[in-house]
Amino acid sequence: MVYILPIGVGILIAGLIAFLANPRLPTFSFKVLKLYPTLLHDSTPAFSVGANIRLHNSNFITADVYAFTFDLYYPDWEEKLKYIGQVTDVLQNQGEPVAVAEDDTTATNTNTNATRTKTSRKKSKKKFKKDAIWTLAPRSDFEKVDDVVMVLTNAGTKVFSNLSWDAFKKSGVLQVPLSGVFHIKANGKIPLSMSMICDNNVLDAWKMEFQGVSCRLDYVGPGWTDLTIESGRLRSKLEHTTWRASDYPVTNTEIAVVAKT
Repeated sequence: MVYILPIGVGILIAGLIAFLANPRLPTFSFKVLKLYPTLLHDSTPAFSVGANIRLHNSNFITADVYAFTFDLYYPDWEEKLKYIGQVTDVLQNQGEPVAVAEDDTTATNTNTNATRTKTSRKKSKKKFKKDAIWTLAPRSDFEKVDDVVMVLTNAGTKVFSNLSWDAFKKSGVLQVPLSGVFHIKANGKIPLSMSMICDNNVLDAWKMEFQGVSCRLDYVGPGWTDLTIESGRLRSKLEHTTWRASDYPVTNTEIAVVAKT
């Protein structure tokens, strides 16, 4: 017996197979438009950053982005990478509260014969319904002015003095590795996690513009991974490893892309 799938379902399955067989990371860039200090819910100092964010989805499926986190690194004077900060979306833990009723059945003794009478009551729990932060159409460019949160770490004087010296020597144009995790839904239906490592990106520190250059996929799979655990796994691959900018040469064209954005 031959089963014929509806055309829409067939296209969805074909797109997902192509994506899982050969997923392509979105290329990205962002330009900081405003930056001001803030505090997280646990009183951690942070910066609220308004940025013009641009991405290109070269896959054949729609990607609804529900959460993301990027970890930034920079080498110290001994060329060992240190974790210097994290950028994450501000809507990651927000959403529309939805009241969900649940049964809470209890049993009580009503006489000396231990006859048990059950009473059922409803209790309401608040859950959060997530909405997509961004929707990336297949094989299309995406651009939006949005807010993100940046938390800097105390990476030490060796790192920030090296960063400052490089910024001075290179007229503010720095090469900054990063790792990142995305939670997406493919075609709005199937939750997937994507983790990536970018060995090289270009940051114009004076113009506050960032351009992804060299990224590779580290993991893709169904479901949503724990962002904290997955970010830690990626950091363990990069922290304290030797990294030299000369090993990742940047072309004048790539620098020019940042300069004209």
